Amino acid sequence: MMVYLVEASGCLLLALGFYKLVLETERVPQFKRFYLLASLLGSALLPLLSIEVDYAAVVPVSPPRSLPVITASTAAPTVPTSSSPQTLPDAGQGIALLYGVMTLLFIGRFSSNLLRLRRQIATYPQHAFHSATLVLLPGQGLPYAFLHYLFVSETAYRKGEVEAEVLTHELAHVRQYHSLDILLLEVILCVGWFNPLLYWLKRAMQLNHEFLADEAVNQCYHNVPKYQQLLLRKLAVATSPALTSTLTFHATKQRLLMMTKHTSDATRWLLGSSTTALFGLLILLFGTTALQVVPPPTAVQAAPTHPYSISGGEAEAIIRREGDKPVLVGKGLKKPYSSLSAADKQWVLVVRQAHPARRTPTPTQWAQWQAQSKYAVWVDERPLQHPLDSYQRTDIAAFMKNYNRAHTQHPDQPMFHLKLWTRAAYAQLLKSPLDTTLTLMFLPNIAHTLRAAK
Repeated sequence: MMVYLVEASGCLLLALGFYKLVLETERVPQFKRFYLLASLLGSALLPLLSIEVDYAAVVPVSPPRSLPVITASTAAPTVPTSSSPQTLPDAGQGIALLYGVMTLLFIGRFSSNLLRLRRQIATYPQHAFHSATLVLLPGQGLPYAFLHYLFVSETAYRKGEVEAEVLTHELAHVRQYHSLDILLLEVILCVGWFNPLLYWLKRAMQLNHEFLADEAVNQCYHNVPKYQQLLLRKLAVATSPALTSTLTFHATKQRLLMMTKHTSDATRWLLGSSTTALFGLLILLFGTTALQVVPPPTAVQAAPTHPYSISGGEAEAIIRREGDKPVLVGKGLKKPYSSLSAADKQWVLVVRQAHPARRTPTPTQWAQWQAQSKYAVWVDERPLQHPLDSYQRTDIAAFMKNYNRAHTQHPDQPMFHLKLWTRAAYAQLLKSPLDTTLTLMFLPNIAHTLRAAK
């Protein structure tokens, strides 16, 4: 979850930074509305994507002399000698409790605002007004809009004191469904109240709604100076309830300047192109994952799927220190090290047991493993009792796949043995002691086994 929050915030920060530096002062309100909505939805969804990009990794191997070196150290990291750092359950529970309480408060505030508007709609008289429903309120105050409702002072409306430009402004909010944008953002704020970028986005979105409504007024009356004077006369009027689109004047200077700006077609084209490039970059940064393609195993390089740390050149030192040792040269077949020829001794390696590496299977591997007739599967050291798809791919913290030698003589048996460890079981596995016995193995047999396991 923490990774998702960081990636989503990073995506939204880049999008809003581009808006602030490039788009905010341009007179393209419809385009900016689409951009802000796309920024909100993109930052929420892009970190959830997993578009895999394959990068062919070619690793040159230069073994010394004639002795091949098989390394699986990447699959067998050193087991930590100390226990994992202690967690802080009390702090985590406290943070979770604080988040839950604050989320409930924001949900309560959001619900209260909705109920207040619903109560006004149900209590006061209504009249059809063009494409909206007029709600006549007692007292004085600025008109404001919510969904298809337009709230105005009954006294001012019946006396004809509500200017036509003001009503046109609010009708633009209704016809362009600006309330839906605000409702979407408010719902997200109920769970993401801690993210300051969402408040920045909300202010930018509300200001752009005013630009859009101003644009509708000026296209209807074609008298910008008169409309600007009207805005200045109403600067001291009180604000309206939350969740509504209303004639607010906290950014009157920006609105007045925006009415006099002109954006050329060339600038519009440039803005569209740069925005497309930005979203392509965001998809590349936050919507893709790198998939390493391991080269096929050869005599000098094996796929890192074997849970052993294999090192060459140590057999002679062990023989000198501990005496003659048996060498595994085939299934169940061992020979004394002293009986091997000098050429064969160069192919003898020391094998140390190690824990399987921490890694989650790729979607391709997970799909292949669903063919249970091909795999004998163990989960957490126990034979699989349920279908593999009863687990999530991300539940698996480590896995090991070995070729089943019995399949050669008995084709009806599974071809591979597949061992999977869930996160909790893998944590326990890392705490278990390893067998410190050293085994000498004849290299060609190791290469064959690893090649079959691949």
